[in-house]
Amino acid sequence: MPLEAIAFAASILLLFPMFYFLVTTFAFFLRSLEHPSATILLRGVFSVCFLAVAVFGAIGAAGFAGAGRTGVAAGAGLVALLAFAARTWFLARIDRAVQARDGGDAGAVRQLRRLQVGGMAYNAAQFLTVLGSIPAVFPNGI
Repeated sequence: MPLEAIAFAASILLLFPMFYFLVTTFAFFLRSLEHPSATILLRGVFSVCFLAVAVFGAIGAAGFAGAGRTGVAAGAGLVALLAFAARTWFLARIDRAVQARDGGDAGAVRQLRRLQVGGMAYNAAQFLTVLGSIPAVFPNGI
C-alpha cells in the first residue's frame, strides 16, 4: 500500500473518533454529572477519543512524511500533538472536579459541565478543520 494511501486512510480514520466524541458527549446532557457512573463514562470517552485522534494523527503524519509531503505531515503531527495535550489537560481537570464533587463542592458539577462543553467545542473545531482540509490535501484523490 503506497504511503499516500496510508495517509489518506489515517485521515479518514481520524474523523471517526472525532465524530464519535461529538455524538456521545451530547448524551451526557441527559444525565446529571452528580452521578459517579456518568463521570466515569465521560472521562472514558475523553480519554479514548483523544488518544485515538493522537494515534491516527501520528500515523497520518508518518504516512505524509514518507510520501514527501512535509507540510501536511507537520499539520497531521500538530493535530496528534494537540489531541494528546488536550487529553492530558482535560483528564487532569476532570479528575480534580470529580474529587471536589465527591468532597462536597457544589460548584464541581458546574465545572464538569464546563469541561464537557469545552471538550465538545475543541473537538468540533478539530473535526471541522480536519474535514475541511481533506479536499485541499487530496485535490486529485489518492
